Amino acid sequence: MNVRTFASKLVRRALWFTPFRRWMFYRYLYSFRPDQLCFLLSCITETKAIPGAIVEVGCAQGLTTVFLNKHLQFAGIVKQYVCIDTFGGFVEQDISLEVSRGKNAQALRDALHVNSLRCFRYTLESNGCSHVVCVQTDVKRYSFQEPVSFCLCDVDLYAPTLNTLRNVWPVLSPGGIVVVDDCRDKGIFDGGYQAYREFTRDVGLEATVVLDKLGVIRKV
Repeated sequence: MNVRTFASKLVRRALWFTPFRRWMFYRYLYSFRPDQLCFLLSCITETKAIPGAIVEVGCAQGLTTVFLNKHLQFAGIVKQYVCIDTFGGFVEQDISLEVSRGKNAQALRDALHVNSLRCFRYTLESNGCSHVVCVQTDVKRYSFQEPVSFCLCDVDLYAPTLNTLRNVWPVLSPGGIVVVDDCRDKGIFDGGYQAYREFTRDVGLEATVVLDKLGVIRKV
């Protein structure tokens, strides 16, 4: 046993007797169930021959970003991966709209894990995800120019979700897929589901929610 391994074991053993032990052992931190993660992988694999970038709107800590990028690496799929997030929490204007829909502003803020762009980039780099383009902005101000083959929209609230769908749709390549998270009829984040239903209705598509909360849009 080398010195580094021995020291690591000593630290872990010492921390076992402190409240910090919960941070030293594996915890499942994904906001998606395993079957939902598998569905996201299947969408990426299905669209691997479709022209366009992979876009993730709303990235939180970057766990899903790393997971999906590892799939790209091991599957040999070479595509641009773009992450769009405020990296500073919800926009106050969007929170105000949710409050007008009967939601509690503080509950919305407390439910979101805010991650800085610096920490997000470090998470990517420490996991070997060096080809991700990070864009720090309110997605409502972002202009989608390049073709998109797959988009994961996980911004929870009504306004940014609807804006993302309206702006991604024109550049979504035929055969491309958009997945909207948190498509549930009740709950603090049902604004995203309302936006999803409104958008699919406006473009003449059937609203299809799979695996409890994933709203799917396919451009045939």
